[in-house]
Amino acid sequence: MPNAESTTTRSQHSPSVTADRLQRLMTDVGRGSATALDHLMRLCWADLVRYAARQLRDRDLARDVVQEAFIQVWQRRRTWTPR
Repeated sequence: MPNAESTTTRSQHSPSVTADRLQRLMTDVGRGSATALDHLMRLCWADLVRYAARQLRDRDLARDVVQEAFIQVWQRRRTWTPR
């Protein structure tokens, strides 16, 4: 699994991030692509940590929660289905 601490790209401010692109990345993750997971993390990490930190009022805990979420994405990749 990619190193979560190295991912810092902000998805919200990247015009190239669309729902279709995220869905394609998730589809690739579902097929076992660690590269797709790494790319997904780079796109979403900062925004997710920022959101979690606002909710939890603890940035370190927020990083842990987001990292755990990506671990769950990877562990459950074979059962993900697009909606």
